[in-house]
Amino acid sequence: MESLRRKRKGLEVLISSGESIAPLTVILSRLSLGDYSRQRKKYKEAEEKEAVGSSGSVVKGVFTAPPCSSVSADLPCRGLKRKIGCIEVATQLGRKKKIEKEYDLGAFIGQGKFGSVVLCRSKVTGEEFACKMLRKGEELVHREVEIMQHLSGHPGVVTLKAVYEDLESFYLVMELCTGGRLLDQMAKQKQYPEQRAASILKEVVSVIKYCHDMGVVHRDIKPENILLAASGKMKLADFGLAVRMSNGQSLRGAVGSPAYVAPEVLAGEYSEKVDIWSAGVLLHTLLVGVLPFQGDSLDAVFEAIKNVNLDLKSELWESVSQPARELVALMLTRDVSARLTADKILGHPWILFYTEPTQKEPTQKPKFQDHATLTSQQLTVTTRLESERYKITASGFLRDDNSLILSSDGSRSRLEEQDCGLVDALTVAISRSLHAPPSLPPWSPMNYWERVTNCTQELKPTAEKLRQAVTFLPLKDLRYADKALQGHTWFMSSMNDTHEEGEVQYQQFPSESSKGRLLCFKGKETRDGSWNSYALAWPEALPINAKLLKGLTFVSYNHYDYENIWHGLSATVPFVAWHIRNGCESPSRWILYHWGELRFKMALWLRTLTEATYGGAPYIERFEGVNDSQPVCFEKAVVMRHNEGGMSRDRRVETYDLMRCKVRMYCNVSLEGRIAEVNKQGLPVIGMTLLLRTGARSFKNESAVIGIFKKECAKIDGCRLTVAYSNNLTFCDQVKLMSLTDILATPHGAQLTNLFLMDRNSSVMEFFPKGWLELAGVGQYVFHWLASWSGMRHQGTWRDPVGDECPYGEDGRRCMSIYKNGKIGFNETELTEWTRNVLNEEKLKKVEEAAANKIEASTSICACG
Repeated sequence: MESLRRKRKGLEVLISSGESIAPLTVILSRLSLGDYSRQRKKYKEAEEKEAVGSSGSVVKGVFTAPPCSSVSADLPCRGLKRKIGCIEVATQLGRKKKIEKEYDLGAFIGQGKFGSVVLCRSKVTGEEFACKMLRKGEELVHREVEIMQHLSGHPGVVTLKAVYEDLESFYLVMELCTGGRLLDQMAKQKQYPEQRAASILKEVVSVIKYCHDMGVVHRDIKPENILLAASGKMKLADFGLAVRMSNGQSLRGAVGSPAYVAPEVLAGEYSEKVDIWSAGVLLHTLLVGVLPFQGDSLDAVFEAIKNVNLDLKSELWESVSQPARELVALMLTRDVSARLTADKILGHPWILFYTEPTQKEPTQKPKFQDHATLTSQQLTVTTRLESERYKITASGFLRDDNSLILSSDGSRSRLEEQDCGLVDALTVAISRSLHAPPSLPPWSPMNYWERVTNCTQELKPTAEKLRQAVTFLPLKDLRYADKALQGHTWFMSSMNDTHEEGEVQYQQFPSESSKGRLLCFKGKETRDGSWNSYALAWPEALPINAKLLKGLTFVSYNHYDYENIWHGLSATVPFVAWHIRNGCESPSRWILYHWGELRFKMALWLRTLTEATYGGAPYIERFEGVNDSQPVCFEKAVVMRHNEGGMSRDRRVETYDLMRCKVRMYCNVSLEGRIAEVNKQGLPVIGMTLLLRTGARSFKNESAVIGIFKKECAKIDGCRLTVAYSNNLTFCDQVKLMSLTDILATPHGAQLTNLFLMDRNSSVMEFFPKGWLELAGVGQYVFHWLASWSGMRHQGTWRDPVGDECPYGEDGRRCMSIYKNGKIGFNETELTEWTRNVLNEEKLKKVEEAAANKIEASTSICACG
């Protein structure tokens, strides 16, 4: 969502020619080169004109392909359809349908020079998209629509789903990229390992090649315009400066972003290779963490781009291999004829070495001095060690559709040549498992192993070969990025989940799908998940020097943070669902991963919830006494890579019921539910709790807000108002308070996670400060979802329209940092009416439940099975 809130090329920003800027701020600059050039009057060409050929003719207007006919409708590639001169019906211009008939327009996402972006949801499927609304009248707007139609359909381009228009605007319904921008990732990572840098560059250059093949030059390649899908797949976005061109044509017009602009753009005439230069700037920044051309002003930056020679032998480059440096030099050469094409980059030895699946991947972080001495020959030719030791490839040992018994020279063992021993026993077992019909009962290699009693000497060599053949892959496996299922984010991406409709998605080892193999891990990296690795191994032939951990191990992968109680809860709920379906089996240990990086802490609230649910304090595995290269294998392991998103609502409600019951037992709180409490008149008590915060997202006038709730509560017989502060409550204090609450009123924040601890069908009132609706993204709705998943009723939100003005203009990212910590005001009339309505609804519900003698909670909810 954050990625969709950025401004279009920063055309709204204008910096005077003499203004000084810090060198590293260039990467974040929103100033377009077109604005700068117009300000300086250095170029006479307008941004929306391109000269064609040496004659200097200018391409104008918008050219839209005709609709696809029935003859071409079966072509497999949307981009191919456009290349031959047709486009999908849904993305044609001039469609008469109104967007409001097919989509619900929702929260504001971002504002650009020519329009805005909002969240939209299909009325048919419920799927969410980003809707870009562009005002007509600007030639650039028409051209962007046409180019998006032309390119959409490639997996590396943000997909255009549909186009609508009315008299004033275009409406582009586009794929929603929830993974953020590459820029944000780079800001956290600083300097990338070469493997990751190569994988990123390959994705970016692959889509640049597609654009060039389709006759399009993007002209603004930069990390701000590279978005990440939920799967981690990169998507090129924002084609506002893109243009169409043919081979041999030249372009004119000063457009782009200062830090990434090619020198020939500054000279006034250029080709599609300006995109290669920009990608070279990106590669430079990925490898060493700084931009190649810097200066104290825009003039100085442009002077550096035109004249400064890169020193790729400086201390800054000591940790970077020579082939990587060579590729940077070939992409950032000012000799356009010598600058590599996209095809040549994709075939460069450095790219092939780090991104080809059949090549050996480093499983240990190399020392800088070793890393820096890699040669082109090493990256071009597979080493002898690699050819001998790695002929059994990773895919052969992690995919279920390949035979796994190979000898050291890669040949298949012959079953009929040996009468006894490990080769015969294990091979027969594996062969039968691969070819047996699904109706056969589960098997285990151990059953066959136990039959081998008299061939000890024959077993040892083969067992050693099997141990050596175990192949470890990075937990964050960049080699399979293009094949990972949506949501995997490369974590153990070569494996498939077990998933039944409406149930939790998980992996279990050993299992029939793993062919009886155990899960093994190696590495303790806490900063880069691609250096931690995993493998599968038979229990009779574990990796050399492996340590076997007994009992059940829960392996949790989380996009977010276990010290944030909402994110931690979302990651642990699937384990509770599995726990319910497996006879309340509890783990001996937890292993926590965030993007493949190890984590060793849970928030205290989450730890206590876990302890109450499973009947014992969670043990977070730290792999103490295990070195970085020593494998650790698990007797039984369950892996969760997804939150509760794939679970049905009934399954989620069941899961939250169990946790609610368990924590109440843990904290010695009554399980009878709220119906049991009545006042002196025999009327059910309505517990209303005002759970307050201090500091960020607290109320500006706390006493006035409390007064309104107190006044309205006093009007209802049996209403009891409790005012509490979340930072003063222990875990069990919160459990007890929620057990006495029918209506929870509180600002948006972590304390709202407690809402599922109320009885089912209780109510939630949520408050936001100014700015959240426009800038916060879908994350602002998490407690709305949690209320639904746990059987509660979310009674709406109050969004304060009044607050401090953001001093950063329309910079949504910086403004959100202010709004996030803002305080909440109120409107007395609206708050009074809202509170009164919720109380009256709760009163009616209470009377009906009391008449029916309905009691929700019972000890049976705590049972599994």
